[in-house]
Amino acid sequence: MPLRFNGELLAVSDSKRPDAVRWSELEIYRVDDGRYVVHTVGRTTHHNERDRFTVTICDGAPEVLRALVRDNGRFTDLALRALSDAATKDAALAAASAEDLT
Repeated sequence: MPLRFNGELLAVSDSKRPDAVRWSELEIYRVDDGRYVVHTVGRTTHHNERDRFTVTICDGAPEVLRALVRDNGRFTDLALRALSDAATKDAALAAASAEDLT
């Protein structure tokens, strides 16, 4: 069942490279009720593999950062690009990014 909500797309980013058989796509949305949706897709063209879809609903900007940080405490380049783009459209994400990424 598709996820439906009213909101604004804040950022879209991907890690696709020429001739890649696997890459990631990331979208960050701000929902009309003030929450955020982080949508990630692990894409593949590799034989016998399927795309992987993940949706994380976040109550606030700090949760968006927590949804994107890796186990080692760092962000991927993909996540940093998406957060940077989203921060230009959302003051709460800009403040969270400035506080947590410096």
